[in-house]
Amino acid sequence: MNASFTVVQKSCYLIKGDKGFVLIDTGTSNKSGKILKALTSQGGRPEDLKLIIITHTHFDHVGSLAALKKLTAANVLIHKAEAENLEKGYTEIPKGAMQVARTLAWLSKRFYILRGNFECVQPDITITDNYDLADHGLRGNIIHTPGHTLGSISVALEGQYCFVGDTLFNIFPGSIYPPFANHPELLCQSWQRLLDTGCEFFHPAHGRVIGRKTLIKHCDNLKSNNSGGIKKRRNNLYYSALWSVGESNP
Repeated sequence: MNASFTVVQKSCYLIKGDKGFVLIDTGTSNKSGKILKALTSQGGRPEDLKLIIITHTHFDHVGSLAALKKLTAANVLIHKAEAENLEKGYTEIPKGAMQVARTLAWLSKRFYILRGNFECVQPDITITDNYDLADHGLRGNIIHTPGHTLGSISVALEGQYCFVGDTLFNIFPGSIYPPFANHPELLCQSWQRLLDTGCEFFHPAHGRVIGRKTLIKHCDNLKSNNSGGIKKRRNNLYYSALWSVGESNP
């Protein structure tokens, strides 16, 4: 099969497979109507949404999950390390991985600028590592890509497209490193796991699609900086002069 996907908004993707539709993340709150409108535009009905994959439990990825589950009865899939957050409806604002993000994280915790609350949801499927999507009508699999959070996951389809949540960002010139990361020491391994899928296009939740050559360059740079320690990485990684590809929807 050849999966087709629709970018519903900046942080979620709707994919049409052989057995119905699969949604990757749900965006912030009050986005269920927009997502269902996108589903209808692709010839689907609410009951045709069969699976919702949550890449991690930050509020801008799960804000509309509870509403969509009620409206569609879709199964919810998440990594085991994120399941408790989903069940209690709260995730702490993540640690900043660069100075501006560290300042924002501190201000958020002190003055509640960003709130990590959302309506709690009981997951239907919890995974710990690779998960084959064949039973859901897609030729691809889910892989564990910790770093941004401990239970972050990515979705690789047909050896071409990989939907990476916040494991990659593409909003800062010359960098694809996430500005927030609770476990930065795990990102290098996770980026390599993304490359090991063989995919050519990596779709982050924030920013434009990233090409394979770009990811290889940044991954090599991250490995080099890792060998020099975390302080060196913080000082040098974000401003490396590496080219990036423009947005595309193959």
